[in-house]
Amino acid sequence: MPDSIQSIRDESVMPMIDASHKAFERDLDVLLQSHYREWVAYHGDERLGFAASQTALYAECLRRGLRDDEFVVRSIEPLLPDEEIVFPADS
Repeated sequence: MPDSIQSIRDESVMPMIDASHKAFERDLDVLLQSHYREWVAYHGDERLGFAASQTALYAECLRRGLRDDEFVVRSIEPLLPDEEIVFPADS
């Protein structure tokens, strides 16, 4: 893929992925109480659903027409210190 096309794609995808991770971290305390050790999918700020397996959520997101770089699937477990995602300061 030419660099210019990849750059455009990265600029449009990364905000969605960043928003997905931020939404997961924002919701994590509540998710731990109600869905511990399950899997959750996010598309930006939108929580898409829960499942017992990562594979089931990937399949559901793809069935909805999302590309694999448009959503995040996370295990609902406490974050370890080295797993915390650091986001750049909003400008």
